[in-house]
Amino acid sequence: MGTAIVIANDDPCKMLLLPKVLTRASMCQKLAQYKFNTNPDEAFIMGLLSMADLMLNQDIDVLCEQLPISGTIKEALLSHSGKQGTLLLLAMKFEKTELLGASDSTIDALNKFYLESRSWVTDALHGLDCISQHNYRKTATYYK
Repeated sequence: MGTAIVIANDDPCKMLLLPKVLTRASMCQKLAQYKFNTNPDEAFIMGLLSMADLMLNQDIDVLCEQLPISGTIKEALLSHSGKQGTLLLLAMKFEKTELLGASDSTIDALNKFYLESRSWVTDALHGLDCISQHNYRKTATYYK
C-alpha cells in the first residue's frame, strides 16, 4: 500500500485514483477468502497491480515483465484467466455494475465486501492525511 501512496502523491489525478485502486485490492482479497479459495495476499497485490498501468503510465504487459510477480498474477492481469483472473473480472464487473445473472447471495456478498473495503480505505487514507497534516504543521512551525 505504501508504494501506491507514494506514486499517487506525485500527481493529483493519481491521488484521486488511489481510493479506487485500494478498494479493488481489498475486494480482491476478500473475494479470494470468500469464494475462490486462493491466496488473499496475492489477490490483494493483483488488485493493486490491475490499475498500475494508470498509476505509472505504462502498459500492463511491460509492467508484468519488469515486476517480480508470480505467473498466476501475470496470467490474471494479462488475460484474466485462472482463479485470480476470474476473481479480478468479478471485482471489475462489480465496479461497472455489470452483474447480470449473478445470484442474490453473490451480489449481497459483493456489496458487503465493497462497503468493508471502502471503510478500510477511508480509514487508511484519513490516517495518512492526519499524519501528513501533523508533519506539515511541525515543518511550518520549524520554519517560522
